[in-house]
Amino acid sequence: MDRGDDLLPASRLFLVHGKNLCEGNIQGVIALILAAGYGTRLRPHSRDRPKCLMEIEPGVTLLEYQLKQLREAGISNVFVVTRPELAKRFEKYVDSSHIIRVKVSKREGNLVTLVKAWEQLNRESRDDLLVIMSDHLFERSLLNRLLQARNGRLLLCVDREPRGSIVEEGLKVAMDGTALIAASKETAPIQGIDTGLFFIPKELLGLAERLVESGRGALADLVNEASKLGKVGCVNVTGSLWLDVDSSRDLYMARKMYPKILARDLVDEGDGPISRHLNRKLSTPISLFLYQHRIQVNPNLLTLSAACLGVLASLSLFWNPLVGVCLILLTSIMDGLDGEVARLFGRTSRFGAALDNLCDRVVDALLISVACLWVYQAGMLSAQPLLLLAVFTIMGSSMVSYLSNWLGWGEEVCRLRNSFPPATRDVRLFALAVGFAFEHPEMALLYILVSSWIFAGRAIAGLEKPRRGELPKRNIFPEILPHPGVELEGALINTLSLILTVYFFQRALAIIPPLGSTGLLVERGIAVFGALTVIFFSLRLLRNILGILTGLKEHVVRRFWVSPGLYEKLGHELGALVALLIAHFLVDPLSQVFGLSEWVIQILDLALQIPLCIVGVKLFLDFIRTFEHKIRRSVGPLFNKSD
Repeated sequence: MDRGDDLLPASRLFLVHGKNLCEGNIQGVIALILAAGYGTRLRPHSRDRPKCLMEIEPGVTLLEYQLKQLREAGISNVFVVTRPELAKRFEKYVDSSHIIRVKVSKREGNLVTLVKAWEQLNRESRDDLLVIMSDHLFERSLLNRLLQARNGRLLLCVDREPRGSIVEEGLKVAMDGTALIAASKETAPIQGIDTGLFFIPKELLGLAERLVESGRGALADLVNEASKLGKVGCVNVTGSLWLDVDSSRDLYMARKMYPKILARDLVDEGDGPISRHLNRKLSTPISLFLYQHRIQVNPNLLTLSAACLGVLASLSLFWNPLVGVCLILLTSIMDGLDGEVARLFGRTSRFGAALDNLCDRVVDALLISVACLWVYQAGMLSAQPLLLLAVFTIMGSSMVSYLSNWLGWGEEVCRLRNSFPPATRDVRLFALAVGFAFEHPEMALLYILVSSWIFAGRAIAGLEKPRRGELPKRNIFPEILPHPGVELEGALINTLSLILTVYFFQRALAIIPPLGSTGLLVERGIAVFGALTVIFFSLRLLRNILGILTGLKEHVVRRFWVSPGLYEKLGHELGALVALLIAHFLVDPLSQVFGLSEWVIQILDLALQIPLCIVGVKLFLDFIRTFEHKIRRSVGPLFNKSD
């Protein structure tokens, strides 16, 4: 949305109709895509074709997508490592000089492939390595987080909420904070599993060579040895989409996941809340439809169309405000569509960025001017103060984009843009639409004025003041997980207290009528007190339940090899389910005491039943995801017959 409103400084590489694809070429990093495996689990499809050349959509292979992700992340120095007999197949995708041919057997691990490739590079000034498994599908956020976290240590991306089948086969890790303690495929997933992306500083490549010489040829060996030296860190990528494609089942899942990853990649870190939660939900399906059906649309034409809608919206506000409001919202949606199409089809240009910038500024100024005319016609302000309001509002809206681009679109700038009150363009257009809809555009003008200049003040102040470090989190030593026995005892006490509270609550309400005219007041007072007491003991009981689940987490993770992140998620969803059941139980007695009408009771009941069903279904699905590897083994080979 607003991130692409202006041209970026010369240090930026290029824009996608105002969306920057990378911060510029990342120097000192070589990317190695390891594609020397034999892919036995994908046979017969992989008999004469590497796994990374399997298509995830017609005409797009895994390797092509990885190359695109690396290119847009700013990595230009990319090498594909493969066996000599497969090298010809890769010349279609990368230059022959960037194909490293290594001879490896089925028994040799990926660290052997890595070391042999590194020795063949023979560079005078060796750079750090970004190592990617060629059979992994991942969204760009994993790559960006890994590159941003570079600190001289070996880094790997860790997912704390993987599916059960992924946990069974992936490289499990144990961490202490952000530092890694151990990694192995044979141990339980104490903190999570790696996602197939590694950053290896050049200082550790000598250690890798020594490990290979000693007969230890797995990347896990390098990770474990480096961790003993305190040279390993983990980047938490939980929530990001990724997949290790080993079997035909995995390839089928990858093809279903690919559109979701494309949609995720189109979300910009500078997007405002309206763009992220509303506009992208509408524009992204359109751009993906155009891309997947190969319908070529010129992004510049979309930019001009969005500008025409904005001009038409400003004119419509004079004769039909409702139409004008709808056109403003449509303009906001179209504002992100041009960048999405340009990125998907690779049609990026500085001309498109300049055109997008010009059109957005014109439309913004026009809509703000129309809002000022509405205020003037309503007689709220005289001409002179209204002119000042218009000038400073237009200046403020332009200042947001100018400062954002001038400061370099870092994480801090994006945070400032989205901090309260958000000053992004999507929010400005939404505020104008709401203001015109309720015939109070002056409120929208004030919001734009205040939010824009607050952002400008914060951004400029941040240049002068040194960034304050966060206060360290105080942890009790030694840190001990809740004890299941103690929490079970507390759960029994709170359950008994809850039952007694409900019993005495009902008994007290039964004797109220004889008290006469004051009975109603007393009855409602008892009802409120009883409800609060029930909620109090219910919360204590929920805390005990979560404590029991937390105390059993390590045992369950080691015993069943489940994802600790998904296990914790199951506990929270179970707690939410119990809380909703208790709230549903309180609706009937409280509604009778307060004399609520039947339709209000039905609305409250429906309002609780809907989230109750949603949480119940989500709990069931997450349970399947967590224990799917155990379920598949118990029900037989039905799910594996296609592998």
